[in-house]
Amino acid sequence: MTSEPYLVRIGENVTISGNVTFVTHDNSISKISPQYVNLFGYISIGDNCFLGQNSTIMYGCTLANNIIVASGSVVCNSFGEENIIIGGNPARKIGTWDELKCKGNQSMKRKEALSAAKCKEDWKFIKRKEK
Repeated sequence: MTSEPYLVRIGENVTISGNVTFVTHDNSISKISPQYVNLFGYISIGDNCFLGQNSTIMYGCTLANNIIVASGSVVCNSFGEENIIIGGNPARKIGTWDELKCKGNQSMKRKEALSAAKCKEDWKFIKRKEK
């Protein structure tokens, strides 16, 4: 997760998927020029957030409550707005919870219609021709 866990605050009911990385420091400049020091920063994750697989949260970032981070995203800025979906590299707002719920409801209606069609007596399965 991180080499400085004391710099990470995680709210309640947060889901952290596999291979999520919390980067609480940056020493890339100090390797090039010794006059620069390592940079450290806090990371704060609000309540009810979901961090998608392989996402990276950079130092200095704060996420408000109810934020979904898409898989593979790199979060290098704070997001103070609640109930949003962020994603990309760098992460940006790509949607809201309400939009996701609407898409989810539409998807469920399609699945229900397909299930109903499969249950009809006149439903026929077409076999593929053998090559």
